[in-house]
Amino acid sequence: MVRDHVIPIEIILMVIDELSWRGDLETLVALSETCHVFNIPCRKRIFSKIALGVQQEFLDAGILALTIPNMNEIFSSTPSIATYVHRATINITNTDLNGNLLLPLLKKLNSLTNLRLTSEIAWNANISENWKDMSPAMELCVKHLLQIPSLFELEIFRLQRIPISLFAAIPQVRHLRLHASTISSRLIETQPATIPTPICSPLTLLDIRRKSINSIHRITLDNRHVDFSGLKELYISLEERTDMLFLHKFLKAIKALDLLSVNSICLISDMSVSNLMTAPSLTHVRELKLEYSEGRWNRSEHLLKATLEALLAIQNKGELERLSVQIRCLTVLKENLAEGLESLDTVLADPEFRNLSRVALCIEPAFDLVEDEGDETTTTTTTREDLIRHMERLNVHPYRNFTLDFNFNFIGRKLLR
Repeated sequence: MVRDHVIPIEIILMVIDELSWRGDLETLVALSETCHVFNIPCRKRIFSKIALGVQQEFLDAGILALTIPNMNEIFSSTPSIATYVHRATINITNTDLNGNLLLPLLKKLNSLTNLRLTSEIAWNANISENWKDMSPAMELCVKHLLQIPSLFELEIFRLQRIPISLFAAIPQVRHLRLHASTISSRLIETQPATIPTPICSPLTLLDIRRKSINSIHRITLDNRHVDFSGLKELYISLEERTDMLFLHKFLKAIKALDLLSVNSICLISDMSVSNLMTAPSLTHVRELKLEYSEGRWNRSEHLLKATLEALLAIQNKGELERLSVQIRCLTVLKENLAEGLESLDTVLADPEFRNLSRVALCIEPAFDLVEDEGDETTTTTTTREDLIRHMERLNVHPYRNFTLDFNFNFIGRKLLR
């Protein structure tokens, strides 16, 4: 008798995980219907990330958009599916979401670990993005979600005047991400005469992007009721001249950071990243990420120089394990960049950086085209081979096993002068 070939469960799970990583929900759904072996593993991936009040076209791949009716139907027919949901995105200002109908369904999400609250204005500029503009029923939904014991990460996107008392309501949350959002500096707005009690934030990761730094600025300066001293990872965007100075002060409120990620639009400031590295909280920093997202005010060699200064200012170079540098700029002149890369080679190959095992370097140059009486001329720019030639020697450094990640993005751009 010939036995049917059975695929090992490990292989099946590898295929399903790959589809899930790619966000291929359509294939996962089809695969779940082929046999019982695929059904539950596929369902766990399909329903692990859901969104309410957001159209599918605005979601990242792998996030399933649901409505209240089909969510109710799914949970009623197969109650176990509610336990598969680990991440939820909810548009709290969407008037089509009935909070009274939604709350009983949200109470079934006992395994939720990641919550993303957003506003309709993220996709419709005519709708308010004020935190207080959500309906009373939706406010109860949000209150319930924030009290789920398993909630680990909270992201707030495009919501304004978030009450600072929110920090007191999420003692279980360890990761907080604020993107294009602001926080009201008043602790209890309905009882201004009440003496506020300190809020001890247990946060270990703080991600502040897209003009949200002002909220943390107000919290730390106007009332010192939030304790960020336990932070281990800090991701922050610097968009104004004064942001660098604030970050320097903010680092003094943190005991010890393992990771610092700085996204800076330009270097026009009274302080630089190298000044930050002297903070006591960065004494034992293990990972440093520097991203210069807009280099039009500075040439690449200037940004490389700032990077070198930051590396040289690190207090305990032997504890740095990972370095990531991303530079976007209009032009990269070959002769000027060569000197900067040579210096970078020398610094990173120094035995002081004995534990540095991974470097990611991404430089995005562009041809600078000048239009003059119908003729176009091109400045001398670097090439991918130029960058590799300067960086590949780090791979053969005799003192350590060094791994180099390299990315070269070429952007063509035409300038009229």
